[in-house]
Amino acid sequence: MLNLVNLYSHVIETLRDPRGQARWIMSVDLPRAMRWEAMAIVVLMSTILSYGAGQLAPPQPPTVWDPILNSPYLLATVQMSGLVITVFAVYWVGRLGGGSARFADCILIIAWIQFVLFCLQVIQTIAAFAAPSLAGMIGIVAIVVLFWLMTNFIAEVHGFKSLTKVFAMIIATLMGFAFGLSVILSMIGFSAS
Repeated sequence: MLNLVNLYSHVIETLRDPRGQARWIMSVDLPRAMRWEAMAIVVLMSTILSYGAGQLAPPQPPTVWDPILNSPYLLATVQMSGLVITVFAVYWVGRLGGGSARFADCILIIAWIQFVLFCLQVIQTIAAFAAPSLAGMIGIVAIVVLFWLMTNFIAEVHGFKSLTKVFAMIIATLMGFAFGLSVILSMIGFSAS
């Protein structure tokens, strides 16, 4: 039975032994619908925290991201859409690379990674009000943790041995998505300036 203490210990263990925790996550027997619900709950928590912190923070110069960050509905939609795309990418790109993941497990590992990142987001948000310079460092740590967990979790869920090859596959996939998105945005006339 999971409770706050168990969740905390699993988050710490995820950072210490990501492949072992990936195996634990894959052993959790949940219907597929509940796996999507778990992901949606984490997105909801992250959205509430991001939006709430944004409302409490001092005014910042306008950016291209303001319409998303200032609308909790849009922020939640973008986050959930990104995670759903990630689940499909993890499953299909891994399968194309010879992996053997189950789709349901891909949902759960991405939801869990998002939960671990949410925990870091909580720490970063507290730091943003108490020690803003520390918050930036936590943000960098979160990016490193994201790639570390993604690499290990994808390797475990697909049964890959080489973390280097999995990391290269992640970078290649991100570059492919970025290129495709830039082409689509330029075709519809979107400009960041």
